[in-house]
Amino acid sequence: MDLSDPVPAESSAPVSSSAQEDLSEIEKDAIGEIANISMGTSATTLYSLVNRKVNITTPKVEISTWDDLVRDYQRPCVFIQIRYTSGLDGSNILILREHDVKVITDLMMGGDGTNVEGELGELHLSAISEAMNQMMGSSATSLSSMLGKVVDISPPEASLVDLSEFKKAEDIASFLTGKFAKISFRMQIGDLVDSTIMQLYPISFAREMCAGVTKTMEIDNQSVVSDSAPTAASEPAFRSPLRQVVPSHLTRLTPEETSKTPFVRSGVELRSNASAKPVTNSLPNTGGFQIGSRVRHERFGEGKVLAMEGEGGNLKITVAFSMVGQKQLLAKFARLTLLDS
Repeated sequence: MDLSDPVPAESSAPVSSSAQEDLSEIEKDAIGEIANISMGTSATTLYSLVNRKVNITTPKVEISTWDDLVRDYQRPCVFIQIRYTSGLDGSNILILREHDVKVITDLMMGGDGTNVEGELGELHLSAISEAMNQMMGSSATSLSSMLGKVVDISPPEASLVDLSEFKKAEDIASFLTGKFAKISFRMQIGDLVDSTIMQLYPISFAREMCAGVTKTMEIDNQSVVSDSAPTAASEPAFRSPLRQVVPSHLTRLTPEETSKTPFVRSGVELRSNASAKPVTNSLPNTGGFQIGSRVRHERFGEGKVLAMEGEGGNLKITVAFSMVGQKQLLAKFARLTLLDS
């Protein structure tokens, strides 16, 4: 309802601030199922990047606060900001443990996942940002199916955060100043990771997703009713709205089974199989990249190549960006576009 519309008589009683800030049990269940399906497709994408069995369990949905987060979560940790550019209005935050990021990025770079010593650097953050870009891209595809409209994201931004160093929640995101929805998942990667990851949603954003799925469910139900004869006696008492909107085979397959299922986002097909390479806009191997070349990164902007180290899948490129300064990036994950040769 638009705020300028007159309030119906039966709704004239003021709504308590507590009710506005909390989610009903029905809304929590719906958000949990949305997150479950979305994160399931993300797990398949991660499986293709690390070539290890990935299992992400059914989520737990809670209402939380900044103080709860600071008290309960291990620090330092990696915050990944995900902003929606179409289909949904808002953003959310994915939180990973520092150790888990080191394992994932080591596997992405061809290691065995045990090279986790030392500090987390720009190379790790660049690689995990690209992993999240592909994971949350496939998640956006699932959301598109559930909401009945195109959903897309901007490139995720990863940063190492020590929660104890932040005195104010708004230093990270404005929605963290009040209550927000916290969705917790158990993530397992082979025998290397058995940990908890979290997604944080603004309450308003969570409600928008619920409303969108409910609307799509109603349209879908109307279509089913109009196209078929009534079969009330044989219908179950309750059918999950998401199971009707999302192709059922996607909700039942394991990461290994779904490794053959293509996900399409922004015109790019990501095939989830163990031999798949991250889709990039850069030239293969070292071809075309030279010291002095001008390049563009989708998040850092334009810059100039200062140095190169390694070759092939291990090529590291140091770039001086006009907006953010000097960065060292792993070429196969950086999605650099060569502007000149």
